[in-house]
Amino acid sequence: MPGAPGSIVDLCGTDGRFQALAQPHSSEQWRNAHAYNEQWHPAYEANSLGMFSVDANYHIPADARAVLLDSIYASASYSEPAPPAAHARLEIQDYEREGGWSFDATGRTHYVPHGRIVQLADSEDGAGSDAIVDDSRTSLDALPPDAPPPPRPMQRTVELIPNAVLDRLPYVCDASPGYAPRPPSVATPAHHDYSHSPFDFEQNLASIETGCQDIVSLHAKFAALPAPNTADLALCAQIGDALHAVRRSLQRRTQILPEQWCLRSMSCQSKYDYRLMSLKRTLRRLHALSDVSLCALSANQYERVRRLLEQHHAKLSDLAAKFNATFDRLRIRHFSSVLRNVYSEIQHHVEKQKQIKEERRTRTVRVAQLGHWKGRRPSTVAVA
Repeated sequence: MPGAPGSIVDLCGTDGRFQALAQPHSSEQWRNAHAYNEQWHPAYEANSLGMFSVDANYHIPADARAVLLDSIYASASYSEPAPPAAHARLEIQDYEREGGWSFDATGRTHYVPHGRIVQLADSEDGAGSDAIVDDSRTSLDALPPDAPPPPRPMQRTVELIPNAVLDRLPYVCDASPGYAPRPPSVATPAHHDYSHSPFDFEQNLASIETGCQDIVSLHAKFAALPAPNTADLALCAQIGDALHAVRRSLQRRTQILPEQWCLRSMSCQSKYDYRLMSLKRTLRRLHALSDVSLCALSANQYERVRRLLEQHHAKLSDLAAKFNATFDRLRIRHFSSVLRNVYSEIQHHVEKQKQIKEERRTRTVRVAQLGHWKGRRPSTVAVA
């Protein structure tokens, strides 16, 4: 119920909500204060400051009444700012943007491709942050509808890693366990023996068989042309012979004993590995070339296919000759090693025979000298 003018009446109700603020001096002030209380003030569930209580008979100190009344009337006179209209026109900000789309003095848009980051002092940052927040409430950082899009990304040519570098990289499997590999030994130089395991050897032979099938397919395509060229058919036959020569040269690897294979030098092993990888690349390119439809090619494209086939023939013939030369040198090196071992044994036997003869001669001389001292003849002492 209302009390005397200017006194506090029923600050909190039974539900803990701030129901009535004060008894103003007029009914108009009372209605305004009551409406403001119902709209803006939340409910208080605790008496942490010793000023409010759910009990209606709670006594408020006299020194707290004046402060409470001043805050109530000040809050009643407060008015919320009107929200910005949704159809308000976007204005240009009063700060200069670095990078992206911007506006010049005449109002035209222009694109700045690069920006910069400026470090501000704490005092400058604190002073300008309020203005930026106020501007961001009333305007959005958006481009006008007629602004052109940013330029397209510039195309550039990316240089690929050379095949010689790629082939030297070790194979890394993504499904391997997550432990760090051990570093290679310093005493043993790192090299990859791609023909050491039987699986790799069989894989190389299978690749050559696939290359032979690709050549047969190309031969059939050349023969199916309206006007087949005999030179092209002969070139396909020569490539097939070169593939068979490479297969025969690789099969010589099975005839070399392990002790013979261990006699190769590091340069010989690296060259042999590089030639095996070159053979794999040549067979892959030949397989890709066999998928070309010869009937749909122009004259220039047909001539290019012919030049590529000639290069493949020269490459395969060179690989077959180099493989044979490698195995021939390895066999000669093995024979040389065997001859050196035999010669060393013969020299050791000769030295041993010389040592035996020298020991016999020394013993004979000593016996002869001993008989001369005893008054005997040397012949008698030697016979004895």
